[in-house]
Amino acid sequence: MSIAREPVLVALLAAFLLEADPRLAAADPAPAAHRRRSRPPPRPPRPPRPPRPPRPPRRPRPRHPAPPAQLAVGPGKGWFVPGLLLQGWFQVDRYTGGDAAAGKDHTTSTFRLRRAEISAKGEIVKARVAYGVMFDPAKVLEPVSKTYTTAAGDTVTVPTAPKAISVLQDFWVSVLTEYADIALGQFKVPVSWEG
Repeated sequence: MSIAREPVLVALLAAFLLEADPRLAAADPAPAAHRRRSRPPPRPPRPPRPPRPPRPPRRPRPRHPAPPAQLAVGPGKGWFVPGLLLQGWFQVDRYTGGDAAAGKDHTTSTFRLRRAEISAKGEIVKARVAYGVMFDPAKVLEPVSKTYTTAAGDTVTVPTAPKAISVLQDFWVSVLTEYADIALGQFKVPVSWEG
């Protein structure tokens, strides 16, 4: 069998010789052409991406928004303002020396809730009908001094709780007009900061 008649054997022999001696690849153009055919074709270039639209500028946000002065109520946009006023007394008395009973030092302390006003005011109908109400539960705790006579004939003044006091302090309804406001109910005359 001759080498020239068998093309498969020739191709195998040429590949073996090219791997054994790389100088033969420069002398023989056929194996180099064979290598060029085995490579994949180059990829086409990618189309350029469209430019991104610019972002709109951010609006500065206030860090601490101011709280509303009034709460809006109802579809007619009336308003409602709740209120609370607390006043208390705390008293500490220290008795020493001759003031102390039986020559022993001692301390007494008292606490009194003088005011606990819970209020609400607003407008039921905007710029037409207004209202106000205020309760003070501490009025029931406000003592009244009463004087009693003992069996020995001595008089003693004792603070006692009142019986006929209402916790309702203010309650009024007002009609608002362009010329005058007409209010009906029970309320303090507003002549001071607390009125």
